[in-house]
Amino acid sequence: MRIPVYLCPSEINDRASGADNLQQYPVNYGANLSTWMVYNPSNGVGGDGAFFPNSKLNFRDFTDGTSSTLAFSEIKSFQAILKTGGTLRRVFQAILSRSLYFGGSNFEVDNGHTEWVEGRVHQDGFTATFTPNQKVAYVSGGKTYSIDYTSEEEGDSATGITYAAVTSRSFHTGIVNALLMDGSVRTVSENTDLQVWRNLGARNDGQVVGKW
Repeated sequence: MRIPVYLCPSEINDRASGADNLQQYPVNYGANLSTWMVYNPSNGVGGDGAFFPNSKLNFRDFTDGTSSTLAFSEIKSFQAILKTGGTLRRVFQAILSRSLYFGGSNFEVDNGHTEWVEGRVHQDGFTATFTPNQKVAYVSGGKTYSIDYTSEEEGDSATGITYAAVTSRSFHTGIVNALLMDGSVRTVSENTDLQVWRNLGARNDGQVVGKW
């Protein structure tokens, strides 16, 4: 189903995806699924965000405070994504330089955030790896794309850990809108300091974000 409240009025791709031979619709509001590590299926440990697979978090788990932790933020539909490709070492190096010029075997031009029903991070979430609207460069077929990355799709492996760089993006000039765990909505500049954004993405890193 197309759920109107799941779509931002500014989204230019308000259409069904046709993924998996089904008529599925995109989403523009992603759950905060961590700063980098999303889920380890071997032990059920999740990332440091507001949600992770099978999580049963309570307010007491948000030790940084609900006003200092992101719950949801905007995401673009039909996002280019590199899945289960590259090596973690090269990804870490790429993150430091804010680019993802590394090899990968599973690049999809328009697969991210096209299926609100799926529940995986590249469909219904974001991570605070990069600041909002960050252009994350990846070259395929001689063309440069701004992409998302996930090392392993949740549920596809009993042992493979999911790491993800899924950026909060919007069609609003210079900003994204974000919902905090205390229920308040904030307009966040794409020029927000990266460390501040990551502190906001983590529920329990000991950093209480004040004025930002």
